[in-house]
Amino acid sequence: MKIYIQWTTDPAQDWVEIDSSQWEALRKKPVPVGGEIIDGTFGWITAVNVMGNVFEHHDNITVIPLPSTGPADPILKVVCWSDDPDDYPVGEFAAYEWTFWDIQPDIRAEYGGAMNTRSQVKAFCGSSKMKWWRDTTNLNVQNWTFSPYSNFIKPADPSIIRHGKWMDDVLMADHQLIRSKHGWREWGSGGDVPQQRPLGNYEKPKGTRTYFIHNVIRANTIHGSVPEHSFELTADDGSTQNQDIFAETQGLRFLFNTSNEPDNGTWPDGVYRFQFDISSLGNNITFGLLTLGSALGHFGRVNDARDTEIDSKVQSQGAFSSTGLSMATVDTTGDSWGGSNQSDGFEVNNAMANSAMHGSEGLELTYDADAFADGPWAAAGGVVEVPLLMAQYQPG
Repeated sequence: MKIYIQWTTDPAQDWVEIDSSQWEALRKKPVPVGGEIIDGTFGWITAVNVMGNVFEHHDNITVIPLPSTGPADPILKVVCWSDDPDDYPVGEFAAYEWTFWDIQPDIRAEYGGAMNTRSQVKAFCGSSKMKWWRDTTNLNVQNWTFSPYSNFIKPADPSIIRHGKWMDDVLMADHQLIRSKHGWREWGSGGDVPQQRPLGNYEKPKGTRTYFIHNVIRANTIHGSVPEHSFELTADDGSTQNQDIFAETQGLRFLFNTSNEPDNGTWPDGVYRFQFDISSLGNNITFGLLTLGSALGHFGRVNDARDTEIDSKVQSQGAFSSTGLSMATVDTTGDSWGGSNQSDGFEVNNAMANSAMHGSEGLELTYDADAFADGPWAAAGGVVEVPLLMAQYQPG
């Protein structure tokens, strides 16, 4: 399986592509003790990219290819941990074991068989770091388990462990800025994974209103200085946009609302959905339409002037943490939407949190047919958008 590594050098250099089987043979420098010079030679690792998941801001990291006999078997494990007592109190020690599968059809009903990533994470945290996770996510992160740091067992073979090296903020920013883009779709078995909705690989909506995110700012004053982008009735061009968040903080990033839509006064009870298409993601980032610490992510109903939020709902899933397609849903049966004006708009607000002890990490969102929202509204005037969109995006 291909991965990308970024060496710690001065000046900073771009990713280097290798096969994961080559990891053990990579050059290696010893654990930094202070005073070492960062130059142009290789040996310390700044970051590793696996399916667009960027592993950085860790003291130690290893990549372990796994034997696989079929799609049910995982293919790779990445283990990263920070345990330098000169940098962290013992309570802040943390380790993360990520397990990856090949990209394959997602069997969960809400994904409609779309090709998607799959991963699982075991988090091992000291008392202070565990408190941060509990306060931020209530330990509810999709496909994660949490255990005390004392349960973490380091890889027994030192030859597969590589170390990070502290660098000043300017050089770290240089390393992040020089990176070329390598998102999850590159890891398709037969080439880049195409957009899935045009191929019919999505669960069909129960209503007839579908919106697609666009990289166009829509003026509003609902959330102060946080800009909102637009929902439109046709898909955008497949471009990407990154937004960062600093270490151990939470905030709103990527907000979207409609204009003159859904043109319904009383919003019906039922399932409302928003699907993220995350091209690349810092591995310390969690996100979603839910509360993450001080960041209040949610589905929303906003007034005609787009300056007041009328009602809001949070997703039923735990926080998301990986690249690929992630579907947020909320069923309003028994918790109907407030508001009654036909001119009210639909909104989604994404919350992000960064668990790293230092440095910024980012979420890179793709504006394409696989990044959409829908709900059980009836279309105004009987117009049905979904079949038209399917025709527009029919391959060939």
